Amino acid sequence: DEYLENIYLQIPSGREEFSYEGAELDSLPLYLRPSCFCPLEINRATAGSISGKKLSERTWEIEVDLMFTRFGGEAPRIITATFEREN
Repeated sequence: DEYLENIYLQIPSGREEFSYEGAELDSLPLYLRPSCFCPLEINRATAGSISGKKLSERTWEIEVDLMFTRFGGEAPRIITATFEREN
């Protein structure tokens, strides 16, 4: 079996950088979506922070330190990486 996770975030247009933490996360379209041949649920972040800086028209450096509730337990996701926007 293969397992994949995607964290979805919609960055407000016109921004060159962003930073959200704690209760601010509730106002964001920010989700963890797993993909596999198993029971799936889409989860919202319950705590943590996410920030990013635009490096070019399509490229962002993003830092994620988020907590999600998965199957009744806490599931931290900590990522620092460069991402390219799809469209």
